[in-house]
Amino acid sequence: MTMSVLRRLVIGLCAFALVGNVAKATDTDDLQNIRALADAKNYQEAMEQLDAYLDRNTGDAQGRFLKGILLSDQKRFDDAIEVFVSLTEDYPELPEPYNNLAVLYASHGKYLKARDALLIAIKTHPSYATAHENLGDIYAMMATEAYKKALALNEGNQSAKTKLAMIRDLFPKQSVSTANIAANEKTSQPIERENMVSAHTESDPPSSTMFSSIQPSQSPPTPLATSASDIEAEVFAILEEWATAWSRKDVNGYLAFYAPTFIPSDGVSFSSWKKQRRRRVLAPKSISIEILEPYVAILGNDRVRVDFTQKYRSNTYRDTVRKVIEMTNIDGDWRFVREETK
Repeated sequence: MTMSVLRRLVIGLCAFALVGNVAKATDTDDLQNIRALADAKNYQEAMEQLDAYLDRNTGDAQGRFLKGILLSDQKRFDDAIEVFVSLTEDYPELPEPYNNLAVLYASHGKYLKARDALLIAIKTHPSYATAHENLGDIYAMMATEAYKKALALNEGNQSAKTKLAMIRDLFPKQSVSTANIAANEKTSQPIERENMVSAHTESDPPSSTMFSSIQPSQSPPTPLATSASDIEAEVFAILEEWATAWSRKDVNGYLAFYAPTFIPSDGVSFSSWKKQRRRRVLAPKSISIEILEPYVAILGNDRVRVDFTQKYRSNTYRDTVRKVIEMTNIDGDWRFVREETK
């Protein structure tokens, strides 16, 4: 069954007053000219001009966002994903890059990644209607695979047949691209563009197997803890796992504890902070991290703050500090969103 999931690849980005990035008039003109070239499907010249623009305006979020859109239009999905991931790292407060990541993940059948991206978009901007609708579509696709699995195990399961038919009624077969454009929300402002071509046209419909790679045996999300003691136990366990990964110099495991919305305390971007932490974790020959006197304050059912004493020992340096880490629960997994040393 072909389903048009995540039909909304947004072309509008939140007002850049949010991130302190105000485009000059000349920059806006340059981007408008690039978008006009893309509208005419002159992608080669559009990309050349956009690369030159980004060389002059290193790190410019509007230009990078537009590059992700143009790469998606050219079906260079892996390159587009790389662009949007870097935007989420440098501008974690913007929900649109997460939404577009979800569209691209879904087009490759990576529904869990799409779901996680949308959950972060909604946490960042709770009134972002596009992300809420897309999240509903993702859950419908995941339910479809689960009902298909149930029917494969028991062909006579009438309940599964009925539910599967209901979902198919919601998503009739149609050749709608995963990259079609949604109207910009009241909560977002367009990058002054009226129309953008889709990644597919009527003469080039999406593949009927676009969503076939999902594995129906994937585990369901872990439910949130239901009591303060459960939450406290989960947080203590996560803290110990984090310290263990750091002590073992497992830098990828260590960084995995940090949410994409983590904001470094020294004001640098998340991507720069990760590069810095990777160097510092790998530099010593040995590291030992000890957690003492942890105290958990529950800020809500999905957010906590933990205060503790951290003893750091390496072959070159040692110290003892008091540290505060805030965590948020992203669909069953506790992730760090803030870390400060007192």
